[in-house]
Amino acid sequence: MLPSSVAALMRAEWIARRLTDSRGCTTVMVPGLCRGDLALIEEAAGVPV
Repeated sequence: MLPSSVAALMRAEWIARRLTDSRGCTTVMVPGLCRGDLALIEEAAGVPV
């Protein structure tokens, strides 16, 4: 869970910086309007987006 009240405003860079604990996760779901390179999130989390 990330600290944002408007999921549509989350950018890939913002999510990647704040994704601190992805243990036990098999995938990361992002809003459909998420802007930016989703590969940044995959690298930070170590799982597919």
